[in-house]
Amino acid sequence: MHIVAIGWMYVVLMMSLAEDNVVAALMTFLFYGVVPVGLILYISGSRRRRARNQAKAQAQAAPAKANTAAEKGASGVANPDQ
Repeated sequence: MHIVAIGWMYVVLMMSLAEDNVVAALMTFLFYGVVPVGLILYISGSRRRRARNQAKAQAQAAPAKANTAAEKGASGVANPDQ
């Protein structure tokens, strides 16, 4: 995904260099390049962040379930000493 963003930023840079006016060049670079690419990278990064947090929560929940099963022992009754 990052290679596409780099390629698009190159295209936008070339478009902005072809502008006659400096203000037009800056606006082209900002509104065709920085804003859309930033938005796309933020959205794609939030999916990864959500998946990472979900996996982390599952990993933390799995040992907790294993500990409660080990505390019950073979009879299935919770050990009052623990």
